[in-house]
Amino acid sequence: MKYLLIILSIIIAGFYNIVEGQLNEIKEFQQKKTKTYLSNGIGKSKGLKFSIQYPASYKAYDIPDYGMVKGFSKDNSGMGFMIGLLYHKESLSLEGKKHMLSQNNLEKSMRSISSTAQVIAYKTGFEVDGYMAAHLDFQVNDDKNGSLIIRTCNIEVNNYSVIISFIFPLSPKLSLTSATQKTNTYYPLFEFVINSFKVSNQKKQNDDMELSVEEYLKYKEQVPETDKNPKNNRWTNELYRNVKYKFRVSFPKNWEYDGGAGNKIVARATNREKAATVAVSVTHLEHIKSKDSSNIFKTPPLTKDQMNKFLELQNMKAENYKSEKAYLNNFPAYMYEFTSEVKAGTDTYTYFSKQIQCLCQNKVYTLVINLPLENWDEEMIILFDRFIKSFVFEIVF
Repeated sequence: MKYLLIILSIIIAGFYNIVEGQLNEIKEFQQKKTKTYLSNGIGKSKGLKFSIQYPASYKAYDIPDYGMVKGFSKDNSGMGFMIGLLYHKESLSLEGKKHMLSQNNLEKSMRSISSTAQVIAYKTGFEVDGYMAAHLDFQVNDDKNGSLIIRTCNIEVNNYSVIISFIFPLSPKLSLTSATQKTNTYYPLFEFVINSFKVSNQKKQNDDMELSVEEYLKYKEQVPETDKNPKNNRWTNELYRNVKYKFRVSFPKNWEYDGGAGNKIVARATNREKAATVAVSVTHLEHIKSKDSSNIFKTPPLTKDQMNKFLELQNMKAENYKSEKAYLNNFPAYMYEFTSEVKAGTDTYTYFSKQIQCLCQNKVYTLVINLPLENWDEEMIILFDRFIKSFVFEIVF
C-alpha cells in the first residue's frame, strides 16, 4: 500500500488544473453512456481478472509505474482516477484485512505522499462487489500550483489489495472547508465508478452466508406481526411518536403523513412533487433468543446478492449497491443504498433507495427514503440526514 501511494505522488503533478463540467460525467453514468475496462489477469493485473466502468468521454491509458494497472482521465480537465493493486503470497486473515483498511494504516500511507496532507474523511464498514473496503479523503496543498483532494478506495480481494484513487484538482490556496464543499458535488461519480468494480475469478469468502428465497419466506412466517393500531400514533404537526414501540421522529415539514401501506411500516411521509417517500418500519424478532438483541453488528451486513434475493419477490434488482456501518440514536446500525428499475406501463424509472437499520430489544427499526434517482439531490440528502438524526428511542430502562 505504501509504495503504491509513493508512485501516486509522482503522478499527481500532471493533474493540477481546475475541474469543470463534472456533472456531465455523472450524467454519462446515469444515462449508461460508459465504457468498460477489462483486465485479462496478466502483467500488472497479477492474475486478478476484473472490470471497471468509466465515462465515455474519458480515455484509458497505461501508467509505466509499479503496481498501477490503468489510468482514466478526460482531456484538459485535470480530473482522473487510476487503479492499482498489490499481490500478497497468502490471503490475509480477517484481522489482517481490517488492519490494511484501518484509518491508522491508510493515514500512514498518505503521509508518504505529503507530510502536510490534511485528512478530510475516513469511512469503512462497507463492501465493494462483496469485498471489505474503506476509503480515505485527504487534501494536498501546493502554494504554486494549487491544491488536490485525493480519495483512495481500498478493497481487500483475497490475495489482493486493490486501490482506486480519484484526484480532484482545485484552485490555489483553497481552504479545506471550501475544497470539501466543492468536491462533494463530484463524489457521485466516484460512487458510480466504485460500484461498477467487479471481480470475475475470485471466490467471495461470504458465499456460505447466502439466503435462498425459500429460506427467507419460511423465516418470514415465524416473525410476529407489527402492531399498526392507529391508537399507538401521536402526531404533532410533523413530529411523530409511537407509544407502542416507544420512539419519536420528525418527518419533513409540510409533507403528507399517514401510516403507510406496508405491513411493517408504522409511519410515512410523502412529497408528491418529488415523488419521494420516507418511512419508519418495525419488525419483531422475539422468536430469536439472543443476548445481543440491541447490537446489529453481531451479524454481518446484507450483501448485494442477499438483498437481491429479497427484492426478487418484488421483481426488482439492486444496482450500485453499498452498505456501511452507522448509528441510529447511538445504537449500532447498517446503512444500505442502491438503485433499481421500476416499470409502470410502458415507462421505466430508476429509483434510489437508502435506509438505515438498527436492533433494539429484538426489534429491527428501519428508516428509509425512496425517490427517483434524478431527485436525489443536495436538498434530499440534507433532509434524510435530519430525519435520521431526529430519531430517538423513548424507552425507560
